[in-house]
Amino acid sequence: MAKDPQQQTLFDRSWNLYKKIVAADFMHHRRLQELAADEIRVMESEQPISILDIGCGDGSPFIPLLDIRPVASYTGYDLSEVAIEYSRSNLSSIQVPFELKTGNMTELILKENQAFDLIYSSYVIHHLSDQDKSNFFSQIAQKLNPGGIFIYIDVVREDNQSLDQYRKEYTAKVLGWDILDQKEKQEVVDHVSQYDFPARNADLLVWFSASEMELIRAERGDEKHRFFSLKKAARSNAAITT
Repeated sequence: MAKDPQQQTLFDRSWNLYKKIVAADFMHHRRLQELAADEIRVMESEQPISILDIGCGDGSPFIPLLDIRPVASYTGYDLSEVAIEYSRSNLSSIQVPFELKTGNMTELILKENQAFDLIYSSYVIHHLSDQDKSNFFSQIAQKLNPGGIFIYIDVVREDNQSLDQYRKEYTAKVLGWDILDQKEKQEVVDHVSQYDFPARNADLLVWFSASEMELIRAERGDEKHRFFSLKKAARSNAAITT
């Protein structure tokens, strides 16, 4: 585990709270993960696939999806050293080659030497500013193999909704999560007010198009929790002219 006991304690507390939220399905993880599984099943690649998991946490959210089809490699990014150590422990029990990297996802992807058949990110990218989101989607497209898939799960604003309105509405949702005690609710509310910068749906569509990824599926858990599946166009010799 990480050498800093305080860092580990903070991570354990926050991650245990997150797992409590996931178990209660407040953010529609169950349905959105099922959609992700469906997309992985119908991927066109006949070979074992290479995977990048952006914001992997302790690895447990994605591990069930590794059984769907043969995997050539799994790479996980996370900002937390403690999360990466937990992920290393969890992944060591399965027969998949893996590499784990600690750091800021926007910096790690710029240094990434590998291209991937599948890039996956769940409830992470909304922490970036809009400009950084736009740039990050372009970087993701560059790291996809031709024909590769990007599965993106996140909180999203309605097109006519301000960030302030979103945060007020989401806070009201959190205060109704009865499985959490008052201290836990306040921790989630504080996180939303400080770190959540969800994009408008219309802006996402513009950024996807600019990154040259084709949107192939968009679904809702509800009005704020969304699923997107995008595909990078395969190279075509017919498109090359001399």
